[in-house]
Amino acid sequence: MSLPVANAQTHEVMAGWSSGKPVAALMGEFSSGKSTLLNFLLGEEVATTKVTATPLPPIWFTHSETEFVTALRQDGSEVEVELGDPAVNYRENYLAIRVGHPSDALKACDIIDTPGLSDPDLAKDALRFLYRYFSFAIWCTAAAQAWRQTEKATYEKLAARTKENSILVITRADKLRFEKDEAKVFKRVHGETHEMFGEVVVLKTPKAAAVPLDERTDEEDGAWIESGGFAFSSALEKAVSACLTASQKPSAKPKTKAKKPAKAKKKTHQIAETSEVSVRASEGETMPGNSQDLIKNEHSIAAIGCESSSHKLGTVAQDKTSRTGTSDVDIESSKPPSDDDFTPSIASDLASASTSSSAPTEPAQLGETDSSQPQKTTAKENPMASTDISNLSDITGFIGACLVDTETGLMMASEGGKNFDLETAGAANVEVVKAKMNAMKMLELDENIDDILITLGSQFHLIRPLADTPSVFLYTALDKKAANLGMARVQVKKVESSLEL
Repeated sequence: MSLPVANAQTHEVMAGWSSGKPVAALMGEFSSGKSTLLNFLLGEEVATTKVTATPLPPIWFTHSETEFVTALRQDGSEVEVELGDPAVNYRENYLAIRVGHPSDALKACDIIDTPGLSDPDLAKDALRFLYRYFSFAIWCTAAAQAWRQTEKATYEKLAARTKENSILVITRADKLRFEKDEAKVFKRVHGETHEMFGEVVVLKTPKAAAVPLDERTDEEDGAWIESGGFAFSSALEKAVSACLTASQKPSAKPKTKAKKPAKAKKKTHQIAETSEVSVRASEGETMPGNSQDLIKNEHSIAAIGCESSSHKLGTVAQDKTSRTGTSDVDIESSKPPSDDDFTPSIASDLASASTSSSAPTEPAQLGETDSSQPQKTTAKENPMASTDISNLSDITGFIGACLVDTETGLMMASEGGKNFDLETAGAANVEVVKAKMNAMKMLELDENIDDILITLGSQFHLIRPLADTPSVFLYTALDKKAANLGMARVQVKKVESSLEL
């Protein structure tokens, strides 16, 4: 399938789509809860849910009292379309779609809903052309197999300033078998990602959406707190506020080490300013027409936020504006930014702005212990774990593999398994491992399990508990005709030795 490719004409059109507000990129692999979260944000069902991979290009949502849907062709032309027509292959015909929607949440920021990143129909780096428009990402990862290596690899390609205020949302926590698993999943994922994201939160989206607006408060033991809605809305307000503050900060003037004559100094400064504008133009920077217009309305994230913080963003942003002021800059450039340049309209001072923006709101309690709180910790306290099992795909006859925690039944990582339900297989084989361990205990065998081999008519299933962490095991499915069982065991052992939990 030949997909449209971004070029100078399409970038010129998309630059015009930018309203000057922050742009949140809704990202994640398919079946990670992105569509459910988008519907929650917008307050109504606008995205298809319960699908494997929706064949739609990126959709750019922007605020508009009058609803509209336009599609961008590769030649730069825009046409009105109706989504949901089964006769139209949107992804093959259009590069991106723009939707105008009256949701209050879109008054604070635009949202770009991206296709599921593990969609087999998407070419590698197919969404790279969008990166320059992202202010921050809302990354969805399903609790049952949270933060896979494939997700990490894609996320790391985003610009540093995008990741600075990004939010990692652990979705579908309500699908976990036991309540205690929620705290365990959060602790593991937060330990691996707390330095990569601005905030990490757990969100039970259906439960949060069911909370009436007048009950979305910071009251302890309330449904809004318990669902994770409060933690998520607070993180979103913080991200938007930081981006707005950064977009208003005046650019720092270059410092000179030695004093120069007034005339020469003026000329030097003039050259620096000209160079700065040229760089911004070449990068395709979109400057807000009037930042104050974006923040003096009392909209905040009220549509999803709690009452106590419903106007926080507007208040904070107004205070910042009164101190710093705004600068209307009209930059024209016939040359659109290149795909290698991910610098957006709010790039320059994001890191410093995040420290001067509103203080983060206390997140919802996620477990019985303090370890479940998303507090900043040092690398020593939470060493980066390595759960990369991608090398298992090199085994001849490989079908699929996963890394499973026997205590929770959760899949910690997976590889392959396109037509094989690894999540179900991993959870089911937890009972196999537990049964063997109980048998060894009854027989009083002081031994460790090297591996468990299950031979089927057409497949080998190889289960190998980790030597250092026996409660976690590698599960590998192989084609019986193609696989060399001896070599497969050697390769599985090699991958096991590379894991660090």
